[in-house]
Amino acid sequence: MYASNRLFAAAAAAMFAFVAPAAAQISLETSRPGHSDQVNWNWIGSPPWFFASGAQFGSGGPNYGSGGVLGHVSLATDSGEILEQGYDFFGNFAYTDYVLYTGTGSGPITLTFTNPVSHVGGQIMSAAHGAFTGRIDAYNGNTLLGSFTEVGTSNSNGDNSAIYLGVADNAAEITKVVTASIPARRTAASSRSAC
Repeated sequence: MYASNRLFAAAAAAMFAFVAPAAAQISLETSRPGHSDQVNWNWIGSPPWFFASGAQFGSGGPNYGSGGVLGHVSLATDSGEILEQGYDFFGNFAYTDYVLYTGTGSGPITLTFTNPVSHVGGQIMSAAHGAFTGRIDAYNGNTLLGSFTEVGTSNSNGDNSAIYLGVADNAAEITKVVTASIPARRTAASSRSAC
C-alpha cells in the first residue's frame, strides 16, 4: 500500500509501441525505448497550470491527433499541477521538461489508456530530496500484470538524472499503470513519458 506523503512524478513524455501478441511477458524498463509515442504534459495546460484529477492526455497534442495514445491521468487528490523544470520546478529532470506534479497531495499517479499499449514509462522523482524507491504497477483492467521497483535519488540539479521507470509487455495489453514513490510523498513525472 502506498503511504500518504506527497509524491512528485515528473512524467517523461510517454512512449507507446504496439506489438503483435505473443506469450505475454511483462518486464521492467529503466531507459526510454526508441520506438514510441510521447505524451508531453503541457498538452494538458501551459505551466504553471492546475488540472483536475481525471484530465485527458494524448500523444497527438491538445486536439489528440489520429493514431496517438489517449488516456486519463488520476491522482490521489483532486488536482495536480503542470510545471516546467528550471522555471517553476527545480528537480533532477532535464531543463525545460514539463512536469506532472501531484501538488500538495501525495500518493500514486494513475494513467489509464483508451486502448492497450505495450510500453509505458517516464522519469520520476520524489519531492523530498534524497534516496527513494520508485514503483510501477501495470494492469490489464483490474488484473495486475506486474509490479517493479527501482531505486533513485531526487535532487534539484536539473541534470536529467531522474530515474526512468517503465514496463514493457510483448502482448500489448497494458490498460493502466500506477506509479508512486516509497515512502509515499509528493511525486513528479517528466514530460517525456513514453507509450
